[in-house]
Amino acid sequence: MFSYLLKGANLSRVVEISWKLLLDQFLTRTNLAFRNIIPPEVLVECALYELKGETTNHLFLFCDVARGVWKLIIRWLDFWLIWQATIWVIWNARINRILNNDMKEVEELVDEIKFLS
Repeated sequence: MFSYLLKGANLSRVVEISWKLLLDQFLTRTNLAFRNIIPPEVLVECALYELKGETTNHLFLFCDVARGVWKLIIRWLDFWLIWQATIWVIWNARINRILNNDMKEVEELVDEIKFLS
């Protein structure tokens, strides 16, 4: 998978796209309309699933197509097991700190999560 990213797409471009997502700088139809780049009469509905306005959040999180992709990716990664292991480890680190005044490094906590999941 990573070899695909490195060969097929420029890694700096992938990072750039990630930052654009976080900063809401994608030229979605809603952003283009807001900037008066597309005329007001042009529909701003999502290009993937034409029911909602195409905002960055909708396009990557709430669009039925995006939600379907995320659902399958999460299932593939077994996100719930990782999430549960993370909650367990953080909670136990808190208890260990309170009861024993012992604090583990973040890397140790991540290793525990990897071990459990």
